[in-house]
Amino acid sequence: MPENATRLPAVRTPARSVFARLSAAVRATALRRLGLTPEILEFAQLAAASPELTAAVQDQAVLRILRDPVNVRELAMLLRLAAEPPPAEPPAPMPSRSLVN
Repeated sequence: MPENATRLPAVRTPARSVFARLSAAVRATALRRLGLTPEILEFAQLAAASPELTAAVQDQAVLRILRDPVNVRELAMLLRLAAEPPPAEPPAPMPSRSLVN
């Protein structure tokens, strides 16, 4: 290497950064090639991160239920209902101040 050449400092990229970029590239490829939406990918990541959901979708009986479009519509409805905020409680009745009932 010539003496007047400048050497770039060695840059060490943390593993997390590499994996994050790789993960983003995989997601982008999946979106483009498989026609997946970001929401579907996020749903898959959430399911994969949950041992309970992972076990459920590996169960053949659960998969049979999920293959039925009627069940899928009902599951979607249940998820939307669960996501709704709870109804506001009505205000507590005020105690009567009257001496005569």
